[in-house]
Amino acid sequence: MPPGNSATSVSMWGDVVCIIGDVGLSSTQYPRLKLDSDSAFLRSISLGDVASGGFRSWIARYEERWMASNNLARVYPKLGHGITSRGLQRLKCCFLGPHGQFFAKWQDGQHLYSSPIDIPKILDGQIDVVDVAFGYEGTYFVAYTAPGDKNLYRYDLGNHYDDLAYFLNNEKRRIIILSITLDPRNGTDYILVYNECIQRALRTEIKGPKVRFQSSGPNASAISSFW
Repeated sequence: MPPGNSATSVSMWGDVVCIIGDVGLSSTQYPRLKLDSDSAFLRSISLGDVASGGFRSWIARYEERWMASNNLARVYPKLGHGITSRGLQRLKCCFLGPHGQFFAKWQDGQHLYSSPIDIPKILDGQIDVVDVAFGYEGTYFVAYTAPGDKNLYRYDLGNHYDDLAYFLNNEKRRIIILSITLDPRNGTDYILVYNECIQRALRTEIKGPKVRFQSSGPNASAISSFW
């Protein structure tokens, strides 16, 4: 597994896409891990819901270039309008979820979202968003950076994702979350990518450069072979 790299992104919706630096694993044909035209590597990915024709929606960033599936605006019309008015290439981050849920932020600081979860309130006063995962039956996970160079997260897993909840309760305050995804199809499958860290006096230090992962059972073996 490569050393820690800020280019970390995972997404799961039946299919699985996992990106760590210049290494990637994908069980779906689109989006591709590399663009044919200039060999730009996939840096950020969010799989979305399926449109009426049976094709999955998605949005992705290749280096500095954003791309999206042709059906994105049909599945997420509010997001589609936002992209039309504010620009696809001006996006900073975008995360898709079930039932039309999404959160998008542009480079000028403007944001747009559709969800019963008040994500802007969670992020109010924070420095930046790291990742947003929308899961099964209204569950969610938001990772962000806070003033004082703190890496924090807030989540509500309900009675689902028991394995993840157990891991977080045991590792609280000892990990820096780089990326996370919850499979919206069920309340069990997830992937968490993180750095271990140790608390020293008034500061937190990363415990070695290695990026680690935690995953639900059905995906652990496939990801382990990639790792």
